[in-house]
Amino acid sequence: MSLPSLYRLRYRFVAVSALLLLCLTRTWAQSPPITEKASQKSSSVSVSPTNPEPDTGDLRLPIESEKPYSTWKHHVAEKPEDAIVLVRYRGPGAGTKTAVTGLVIRCDGFVLVPRVVRDAVRSSGTADVVLRQADGETLDSPLSVGARPHPFAHPSVPYALIKINDHHIRSLPLLAAANVKSGNAVSVLWAVSENESTRSSISSLKVHVGVAGPAKDTFTISDAGETNSIPVGAIVVDDESGGAVGFVTQSGGQPVFNTLARFNVI
Repeated sequence: MSLPSLYRLRYRFVAVSALLLLCLTRTWAQSPPITEKASQKSSSVSVSPTNPEPDTGDLRLPIESEKPYSTWKHHVAEKPEDAIVLVRYRGPGAGTKTAVTGLVIRCDGFVLVPRVVRDAVRSSGTADVVLRQADGETLDSPLSVGARPHPFAHPSVPYALIKINDHHIRSLPLLAAANVKSGNAVSVLWAVSENESTRSSISSLKVHVGVAGPAKDTFTISDAGETNSIPVGAIVVDDESGGAVGFVTQSGGQPVFNTLARFNVI
């Protein structure tokens, strides 16, 4: 083979190699990058209150494990009593304030209350949350802080949220409704106003979850002989996990509490 022919063959080989390399480069550029997050996603298992954690079989997952609650700030109280607050509200035209129990569910000031409190404030009434303690503050006496209503609510839900600002207060985790079973040991806690003042105490009673209602989102409270003092608005806390599981909506000889099954709509 002559020398010019060898040169032509060499140039063709180089040209074909360059074209092949260009095609491969474009293909790599158009392919989605493999990230650490994507690789983790492919091997992860979704977790929800009704899908137990792998290997543990534990249904006791807090509502905060799901979005949007997983992005919330929550500093947990050392004991449930520290997350129970006295809430006082007054509807439009009312002369005196009514005292009820509130549960701090987020440390930046979100408080779970009976729906009537939110409705009163939305109708030009007032509400305040009485703090017995707050992180970074020394309170010589109870501090009354004005509250505003959370904008979202639903007519089918007997509880709602109000919000206070400028104070960091310890909260209590919320336990998913799937964990509430008849026979579970629970504590019922509520705030008691002293002489219609800002001073209050926390009462509690250890009882058990009773019978489920037709929709499975309400339960009676057993040990009925001891429950006559439980007021509407009292908070039901699971003894095993320490998380709140419900909200008393009927008092008297056979108290009833609603679970937090519909918490997502507020």
